[in-house]
Amino acid sequence: MKKVDEQRKEIDQKTHTIMALQRNFEGLSAMLKKEKEMAIENKRKVGSLADENAKLAEEKAGLYKRLDDLTNRLKKYESDLESSGKDKKKMGQMSEEYEVLKAKFQEVQQQYEKKKKEVVDLEMRNKGLANQIEKLKASGSGFDQEKQKLLNEIKNLTDELPKSQVKRNKRRGNSYIN
Repeated sequence: MKKVDEQRKEIDQKTHTIMALQRNFEGLSAMLKKEKEMAIENKRKVGSLADENAKLAEEKAGLYKRLDDLTNRLKKYESDLESSGKDKKKMGQMSEEYEVLKAKFQEVQQQYEKKKKEVVDLEMRNKGLANQIEKLKASGSGFDQEKQKLLNEIKNLTDELPKSQVKRNKRRGNSYIN
């Protein structure tokens, strides 16, 4: 009788342990799902930022070319004006256009650097999330093994319980099984 009670307590403890492991596993599964969703979203953001970065790089290159063209034109006009003393108005307009383009170029340069930093930050975060996902996957397999081991042990104890009840009843002289 005492052994049966001990076995029942042991089964109850193992059942509680299995349920706790199951809750932990479910929690880890939910965390893994959330981390995967975040990783997918971050990949999408990285792709979007990379596309935007590429567009800004093209715009930057175009502005460099235009700036070079305007600088060359301005130098040519300055040279022409110095030698001929004509078209001061054109030189002023070109100078203004040059300053506007220079300001736009600096603005695009700043945007480009900002987006470049965002891409790097998202790539680092994505790598961290990938590492966390791998760790969660690795820890999840240990829970499955422990759960299976405990389930096998409960099955063995459950199989032994009726046998021990029969032996106890035979010792008492009872012909029925509880």
